[in-house]
Amino acid sequence: MTPDVAAAQRFYAAVLGWEAREGDPQFGGYFMFFHKDLPVAGGMPDMSEGQMPSSWTSYIAVSDAAASMAAVESNGGTVISGAMEVGTLGVMGVFLDPSGVHAGVWEPRDFMGFGAVDQVGTPRWFQLNTEKFDDVKGFYEQTFGWTTSMMSDTADFRYATANEGETQYAGLFDITSDPSSSPRWLVYFGVENADTAVAAALANGGSVVRDVEDTPYGRLAVVADPAGAIFALMQ
Repeated sequence: MTPDVAAAQRFYAAVLGWEAREGDPQFGGYFMFFHKDLPVAGGMPDMSEGQMPSSWTSYIAVSDAAASMAAVESNGGTVISGAMEVGTLGVMGVFLDPSGVHAGVWEPRDFMGFGAVDQVGTPRWFQLNTEKFDDVKGFYEQTFGWTTSMMSDTADFRYATANEGETQYAGLFDITSDPSSSPRWLVYFGVENADTAVAAALANGGSVVRDVEDTPYGRLAVVADPAGAIFALMQ
């Protein structure tokens, strides 16, 4: 969600090589970003007149959005927008988890979601940064049936992954040991070269939240687009 759609479209084209395609007017200006002709993300103008910060929202695939919204409330979350049909594409809902971090659900119908993941120019990882690790871990397990595994459980680094069989699809990070991180769902987009992508972000009005660094999981950086929406880059 962004106050300046045109600026966002130019920015993500320069940084991630995305192509924005005009959406259906009946959906309030919502549009999709494509990479190599496959849908990888969506965007929409800020309708809150500046009351909501520009941000990326991660959506969890569900089989029944209405039931998921009911489970959100029964497990300590807060429904922001209840299950709403989006034409014939699917049903969406938006919520706050018990730590106050926002996310959404998507019940697919005609539109399944991502056309590609875990590649350059596509989402590669989703990470919940939270100060209430135990509360939100239990919330997502109970609300969405997630199976989680602790990757590390020390005072310096608490991190769990959400798993489907051998596939890991999200991470939960206790940021109480990392004051430089803020609570949010952080999406990581794949890039060929993290340094080049950061330079492109700066050249197109973005800013650096966390500079490029080598990690066991790749060369990573966290940046913000011109409107302040934060995301990560993963080489």
